[in-house]
Amino acid sequence: MTGLPFLMWAHVLLIWSIAAYITRDPVDDESLRSARHWRVWVLVRSLAAGIGVGLLSGAMWLSILVFACSLLLPFARSRIPARHCAELEISANVVLAAASLVFVQRNALQLERALFALPVTNNRIAAACIVMSLFLFTIHGGTYVVRGVLKKSGAVPMIPAIEGERKIDMKEFNRGRLIGALERVLLFAVVIAGSYEALGFIVAAKGLVRSREFEVSRDMTEYFLIGSLASVLVALATGTLARYVIRVCW
Repeated sequence: MTGLPFLMWAHVLLIWSIAAYITRDPVDDESLRSARHWRVWVLVRSLAAGIGVGLLSGAMWLSILVFACSLLLPFARSRIPARHCAELEISANVVLAAASLVFVQRNALQLERALFALPVTNNRIAAACIVMSLFLFTIHGGTYVVRGVLKKSGAVPMIPAIEGERKIDMKEFNRGRLIGALERVLLFAVVIAGSYEALGFIVAAKGLVRSREFEVSRDMTEYFLIGSLASVLVALATGTLARYVIRVCW
């Protein structure tokens, strides 16, 4: 798909990504799940996404699709077991991308208005929108994917047993989340630039910093290895897609 329908689809992806990943939604934090202000925030951003797509495309059903997906995904994240986060996140993005692509193609939709005007071709603007969408997914979407993999494998940092009860070390978990997000940003840029030799350096440097902890705890070693490999795979996948889009459309 090329031309104006491709540009329209790229704008839909960008708006969806902003709505889905502008902030991190709760997965393990029970207090946020029932927080009224969080629910209002989800509704507001979903409405904004739906209205934005409607104004850009003039298509009510496409607007409803984006609104519904933007509204349902955050609540699904907070309701399903955390070990299924990776499957949910990937499936939601694939379904939204495929459904919107079919809708745009069949109806030959074009932009009623543009988010921004640049002195470049439509294909380049579309490429920029898609790359930004992939970047947003890499940061926050990658967090859900990695967390789902860690939960599924049972490789989560635990606080030493107190009175026979072990609990997840949320402080370490959240620290790893931030480090992982920064790591994916670096890897995403590295892959787009084609500097694959830097991948090994970044991962090795991260491991070297925490090498002393590995000698003390096998659980920490497994947590680090599984989390890092999952994070690297996310960045490799999104970075490779972004590199391909740039090469083809730019």
